[in-house]
Amino acid sequence: MQDVSKKTPKTKDIALDSTDTISQIFDKILKRILLRLSKSAIIALINGLFGENFPTDSEVLFNATENLDGNLKKTMADIIITLRTKDRICRFHVEGQISDDNTIVLRVFEYGFHDAVRHQDPQGSEITLPFPKPIIIFLEHTSITPNTVTLVLDFEKQGQFRYNVPTIKFLDYSVEELCENQMVILLPLYLLKLRRAVENAKLRKHHKEEILRANAKKLKELIEKSLLPAIAINEKAGNITHSDAFELLKLLSKLYDYLYGDIAIFKEEEVKSMLADTLVLEYDVEIAEIEARHESEKMEMAHSLKREMARKFKNDGVPTEVIARNTGFTISEIDKL
Repeated sequence: MQDVSKKTPKTKDIALDSTDTISQIFDKILKRILLRLSKSAIIALINGLFGENFPTDSEVLFNATENLDGNLKKTMADIIITLRTKDRICRFHVEGQISDDNTIVLRVFEYGFHDAVRHQDPQGSEITLPFPKPIIIFLEHTSITPNTVTLVLDFEKQGQFRYNVPTIKFLDYSVEELCENQMVILLPLYLLKLRRAVENAKLRKHHKEEILRANAKKLKELIEKSLLPAIAINEKAGNITHSDAFELLKLLSKLYDYLYGDIAIFKEEEVKSMLADTLVLEYDVEIAEIEARHESEKMEMAHSLKREMARKFKNDGVPTEVIARNTGFTISEIDKL
């Protein structure tokens, strides 16, 4: 069986262009989350989304595809992730969707089919196409958003097959529930919680400023009391790495700018300043960790050089006491060289 999956690709820093549609924006963010964060964080997300229990040391492979047809404005992300252990290999298809679209199951099937062809298993006169396990994340949903989308494949006399794809209604979860279900790395996307309310408020003729101000305060509270603490708690618990946390905070800041940054009333709540301060603190920690690693590496290199020097002196017949006095090694350590 052919395997064309790739390890984690390198990605450039994300740029949210004002000319992008909202679907393209969330395409960028979801792909950034899935392709940039740590292996253990990705494994945890897959376990949470699909009810799996892959260990954190599983191998992670990616097969990201691009949809370039006219539906790009509604298709957010198409990521197929392979998890591999010594005893098991499984592929997972994660599709993101910003709004209701009854044609999405066609795209999920199409992408899954192309991936299955790449992993086809010919056996004599038969060819098995192993489809990845699919799921659709509806980042925003309505009362008619289904729990499952279905594509019926009709083979006439051979019968029908129902291709069922489960869905997740992202905003139905609380921040706490997202964390409990191992979806921590999706937290920046939770800023969508107030998007529709804010967009509707902008269109009002009466009490517009009052409603916008109320939503600005709600958003500040959501960020300050839920999202930022959740990221910090999960970092401290080891559910995400420090680099993961730093990346999530950057995405949170960028997405806040995109969704709410140009609204004057929201600027008065100084959420942007709060996020900037948090990022600066995280950046300082990141720099300190890098400097500590470099210092440790320099010390290790100096120790190795000193050890080599002591070994050379010993081989040249220099007395052990002299070597100890000039290198700092104990006589016992020198005897073991």
